[in-house]
Amino acid sequence: MQQAILEIIVLFIIMFFGYILGKNDIVDEKMSNKLSTLVLSGTFPALIIASMDRDFDMTMFKNSVILILFSIFILLAVVVYIEIETKVRKNPPGEMSARHFLMLFGNTSFMGIPVLNALYGSDGVFYAAVINIVCNFLMFSYGIFLLCRDEHPNFRKIFLNPGFIGTIIGFLLFVT
Repeated sequence: MQQAILEIIVLFIIMFFGYILGKNDIVDEKMSNKLSTLVLSGTFPALIIASMDRDFDMTMFKNSVILILFSIFILLAVVVYIEIETKVRKNPPGEMSARHFLMLFGNTSFMGIPVLNALYGSDGVFYAAVINIVCNFLMFSYGIFLLCRDEHPNFRKIFLNPGFIGTIIGFLLFVT
C-alpha cells in the first residue's frame, strides 16, 4: 500500500512540475499541443504495444477473454445511456460531446497503471492493458465519432489513427 501512495505522490509531483512550467511560460500552448501529439501519436501506441508483448499463458488468456467480455458489456451499456440521453435532452450534438466522451473514457492509463503496478505488479498492468483494449478500440472509433458528431463521420480518421492501429498491433502480439 505504501508503494501505491508513493506512486500517487510522484504523479502529483509531475503534474505540479508541468503546472509550474506552464505558469512560467516555459511550456506555451504550441509546445503543449506538440507534446500532446507526441503522446497520442507516439508514446501511447507504443505503451499499448509494449504492454501486450509477453509470453502466452492459457490462464491469462482465459482471464483476458472474460475481462474483454465484461468491458464490452459495461461500455456498451454506457454508449446506450449516452445515445438515449442525447435524444431525451435534445441539446445540440456538439454541446454534449465532450461530456459524453468523459463519461465513457476515464484517464485510467496515466493514474491507474502506475498504481496497479505498485499494488499488483506486471500482472495487474497486463490485465489493465487487456481492459484498455476495448476502451482504446471504442475511444479511437466511437470516441472520435462523439467528438466529431456535427461532421460527417470520417472512417479513415476513425480507423487509421495511431491509437487504434497500436491497439490492433498490441492485440495481435498478445494472441500470437
